[in-house]
Amino acid sequence: MAISYKIEMKKFRFVCSGCFLLFIGCSVAAFLAKQPWAGLGLLAFSALSVYAALGAGSFSIDRRGVTHKSYWGHWEIAWNEVVEADFSPSGTLLLRGQNKRFVLTSTEWWSCEYREDAIALVREMLDERKIVPRPSNLADCKTMKNTRVQKIAV
Repeated sequence: MAISYKIEMKKFRFVCSGCFLLFIGCSVAAFLAKQPWAGLGLLAFSALSVYAALGAGSFSIDRRGVTHKSYWGHWEIAWNEVVEADFSPSGTLLLRGQNKRFVLTSTEWWSCEYREDAIALVREMLDERKIVPRPSNLADCKTMKNTRVQKIAV
């Protein structure tokens, strides 16, 4: 039986929702105080909060690879494509392949009952490939690259 862990980003969505409410409330207050530029700036931050919440989605980790699905798309990398890995001080794991990058968010944001088992599976898959994650201050700043799953046209 294949082991697969689905990781929801509930904590992250909750924080983003709180930020949205805070920024939208402050934006309304700024407009009521006749401060339109401040109101527009805060409105932009509320829009960024919605964008981040929709992008949180979920991760699936199994022995075949790692996938990320969100409102913005579907990304995937197979373990046999991973040749090196970086990690940031905040815990983000950056999996690198031949001209590919997959960002696995910090485990602090993971909401699943099998969190420790999922972490152990990631470690096991990296160990099998003799990949030792290197520290990197830039891992948090990287985005997915060449891992988007293309939709098949019907």
